Amino acid sequence: MRVKMRTMWLVGFVGCVLLVGTVSQAALLITESFDYAAGAIKGQNGGTGWGGAWSVNDTDGTAVVTSDGLTFGDMPVSGRAAEVSISSAGTFVDMAATRSVSNMPNTGDDLWVSFLYKRSDSAGNNGSRSAEIRHNGTKFRMQIKRSGSQGAALDYGDGTYATNGTKNVQDGNVYFVVARFGDVGEATGKHALMWILTPDDYDTVIADGTVSATELDANHYLRLDDDHSQETFGSIWMGVATSQAPFAATFDELKYGTSADDVVSQPIPEPATIGLLTAAGMFGFIRRK
Repeated sequence: MRVKMRTMWLVGFVGCVLLVGTVSQAALLITESFDYAAGAIKGQNGGTGWGGAWSVNDTDGTAVVTSDGLTFGDMPVSGRAAEVSISSAGTFVDMAATRSVSNMPNTGDDLWVSFLYKRSDSAGNNGSRSAEIRHNGTKFRMQIKRSGSQGAALDYGDGTYATNGTKNVQDGNVYFVVARFGDVGEATGKHALMWILTPDDYDTVIADGTVSATELDANHYLRLDDDHSQETFGSIWMGVATSQAPFAATFDELKYGTSADDVVSQPIPEPATIGLLTAAGMFGFIRRK
């Protein structure tokens, strides 16, 4: 009996370890939580998977690390956030922070991307304003603010956007953006997909401990689908463009990986919960001993 109960306790302990493991992040290609002192983002060189520091060459606005990061329900977050803004514009101008990358997806991989977004100016105007993250010039475009729309747009790289303006993503709330670019570098393959989630959507998607395109399809605020295009992943452009200032967008918790679970962070159980599970197993062992 003693051997049997020791085995049961060991199974319980391993279960606790596995529970923690299921909610921890897998290996990521690129991460950025903007864990820097508040101020200019230019020259900052944290995160993982990058090929150099953040660069800012535009003079039409500002790109700064904010004093506080974005929060989103129970999602684990750290560091601060990045805000890109234009305060005045007589003609169409853009403003961006850029950065090279070193960790690349392999040809044929699915590239998954996630980030938090909040429109952070108070103008509320819709016209001639866009905010996006894109790569390698004008590829892998995740346009979280589409010009002339309160919605979003997505372009794998051929210049033909998928758009969805049926919901307002510019209301000052924080949204979670998840995108998948299928079969990177292949001549044919899966589409590009982008889902925009509210905190309730996020809670539903992570409820079973794993994340998939099917779950995201069933639980989202907005969804976009763009045809496959044979493109090469490269450096990031994170910024805004407008001819009607002011306009500001805040980005946070950038993640790139090759699966949905790589980029959708999940809450880690409270230490007290893990402790209770472990204690229960130990109590059973002691009692039977």
